[in-house]
Amino acid sequence: MPKRFGWTVTTIVAGLLLSAVLIMYLAFSAGPDARSRIQSVRVASEGTVSWSEMGGTSVQAGSFQDALYMLGYGHARSRSWQMVLWRQAAMGRLSEWFGPDALPADRLIRRLRIPDGAERAWQSLDPDSQQLLAAYAAGIDDAITARDLNRAAPFLILDIESESWQAEHSIAVERLFAWLSSAPDHADPSLLPSDWDHADRLLQQLLAFHGSAVNWVAGIQHAGEPYVSARLATGSTGIPLFSETDIDYGSGRFTGVIVPGALIPLVGSTHADAWALTGRSHREVTQVMVPGSAVRTTHHRLRFGDQEEVVAGHEMAHRLVVDDPPRADQLRSVRTLDWSGSMHGSDAATWLGALSGDAPRPRLLVGEGVRWAGAGFTPSGTPATVIQPVPGVVFVTSAPSALSPRETVAGLSSAPAITSWLTTTLSLAAENTLGRVVSNLPDSLLSDRRDQEAVRYLTNWNLEYGAAEPGASILETLLSLLPDSSATAQAYRSALTETVSKLGTRYGPDMSSWRWETVQERGVTFPGSGPSTADGGRPEERFLDKYQPVLIRASGHPQSLVWGSPPSQDSMRTTSAWEGALSLRNDVLYFRRPSVDFNRFLGTFLTGDRPPALQTLRQSVPDESTTFIPAR
Repeated sequence: MPKRFGWTVTTIVAGLLLSAVLIMYLAFSAGPDARSRIQSVRVASEGTVSWSEMGGTSVQAGSFQDALYMLGYGHARSRSWQMVLWRQAAMGRLSEWFGPDALPADRLIRRLRIPDGAERAWQSLDPDSQQLLAAYAAGIDDAITARDLNRAAPFLILDIESESWQAEHSIAVERLFAWLSSAPDHADPSLLPSDWDHADRLLQQLLAFHGSAVNWVAGIQHAGEPYVSARLATGSTGIPLFSETDIDYGSGRFTGVIVPGALIPLVGSTHADAWALTGRSHREVTQVMVPGSAVRTTHHRLRFGDQEEVVAGHEMAHRLVVDDPPRADQLRSVRTLDWSGSMHGSDAATWLGALSGDAPRPRLLVGEGVRWAGAGFTPSGTPATVIQPVPGVVFVTSAPSALSPRETVAGLSSAPAITSWLTTTLSLAAENTLGRVVSNLPDSLLSDRRDQEAVRYLTNWNLEYGAAEPGASILETLLSLLPDSSATAQAYRSALTETVSKLGTRYGPDMSSWRWETVQERGVTFPGSGPSTADGGRPEERFLDKYQPVLIRASGHPQSLVWGSPPSQDSMRTTSAWEGALSLRNDVLYFRRPSVDFNRFLGTFLTGDRPPALQTLRQSVPDESTTFIPAR
C-alpha cells in the first residue's frame, strides 16, 4: 500500500512538473533561436540583417539582390506567424488550420481569383523583377522552414509546420492586402451579396486587419526639414502589421514601412525619391444587365480535412459577377464587382523599383498620397480630400470628416516640427460639436448637481483628447447616446444624465478619474484568433484560449493627429493604427503602434498600462541579427 501511494504521488508530481515545463515553454516561446552567422550560396558578399519581433528590420548588404534576400530572412524571422497566416489566407486555405468556420473566407478568396491571379502575375513579370522577387522569397523560405521557427507557440498549438515559400506567394499576399484595403468603411452599407459580405468580414476579423478607409498621409516642410507622415489603420491587430525597414546596399538606401511578405513600401525615402501612400485600392459593386453568354465560369477545388468542394467563380471581362449568372440564352440584371485586382495582377515590379530608388506608381493600389518633388510635396492619385492650409503642408485622405483630422490640419497656422505633429491630440472639429452640446445644456435647466458638474467639465475642456482628459470622455459618451445631430434640448439633457450615470457606474463617482485613455480603452487581438465556434479540445480551440484579446490604454481621437479608436461599439471597430513620420533630411523614421508580446511570459498582462510609445527605428535595439557569408 505505501509503495502504491508513493508511486501515485510520484506520478502526480511528474505530471505537474511536465505541465509546468510545457506552460513555461509556450509562455516564453522558447523555440526560436536564430543563428548568428550563416554561410550561404544566396549572397555574393558578406552582409548583416538585424530585427526585432516588436520593432523593425535593418539590412546592410553589398548589392540590392543580396539585400532583398536578407530582408526576406529578417522579415520572416520577426513576423513568421503573420506572414504564413496571410499566405494561408491568400491561397484560400485557412480552413485547413481553423476548420469549417473559415470556409466562407476560403470560398471568397477563390472567387476573387487571388491564388491563380498571383500565378499569372508571376509568369508575366519581367526577368529582372522575377530574379529580385525570387531572392526575397528565398530569404523568407530559409527562415520560415527552419526547425526552430516551427517550434514557436502558434505552430505548436495548431500542430502545423510552415511550408516552403515561393515567389508567387508574395504576389498572392500583395493581392490579399489590396482586397482588404479596398473594403469600404463598415458604417457604409455594402452592396455585396450577404454571403460575400459575411465572408469578407470574417476574413478581416481573422487577420485582424481592416479600416483602411480612415487612412491619411501628409508631406510637411518645417524649418528646412521635410518629412512625410502617415496614419495607416491596421484593424485590431495586437502585433505589428508593418515592418519598419532600413536597407543599405552600397549603391543606394531605403528607409520606410513595408508589408512583410508582400514588399509594399507605403512610406519610404530612398537616395532619389520619397513618398507616402494611403494604401487604398478600388472596389465598386454595380447592378448591370448581363447576357449569360458573356459570363465565363471557372471552378476551383477547395480541400479541408478529408473533405473537398468545388467553388465556382464568374467573370465578365474584367469584372466579377457576384450573383448567380443567367443561363447562356438569358439576359438578366446582376451585381458585378469592379476591383482593381481583377484587372491588375501585381505591382511587384513597381515596389521593387521603389525600393531601389523610384517613386512608386502602383495600379493594384490606387496610388493616392504625397510625393517629394525635390523642392516641395505634391499630391498623387485622385484622393477625395487634399488640404494645403499653409505653405509647406500637403494633407491627403479619402476618409470622412468624422474619421479624419481634416479640420485640425486646416486650422494649422504654420508647418509644425516632426515631433509636434506626432504628439498633437487637439481636435478643432470638436469645437463646433462642443458648442452645440453646451448650448443645449444651460445650467438653469439642470437640477441635478452631478449633471451641472459634468457641464462644467465640458465648458472648461481644452479640446484635447489627451490621456487624462475627462471632458473628452463626457463629450464622446454623450454623443454616442444622442439619437442624431438634430436632437432636441430635452434629448441632450436625457443623454447627459445617462452619460453621468453610465460613467459613474463604471469608473466611480469622481469625474476627474474619467480619463479619456480609460474610457476609450482599445481591444487588440492576435491575428488568427478571430471568431470561432470550434469544438473544445481541437487545436484551434487551444489557440483561442492562449491568444485572448488585450485591452490597451492610449490617447488620441480620429479627428486629432494622434489616433484614437472611434467610440462605435461595432464588431469591426478599428482599434489599431500605425502612426509615423520619416525625416527626409536624415532618414530617421519615427513610429508608434500598439504591440503586444503575446508569447512572452506575462506579456499580455503588462501591456494594458503601457500606451504605444513614440520611437525611432535607428534607436530601437534589435533582438537578434544574422551575418551572411558567401559559401566558398
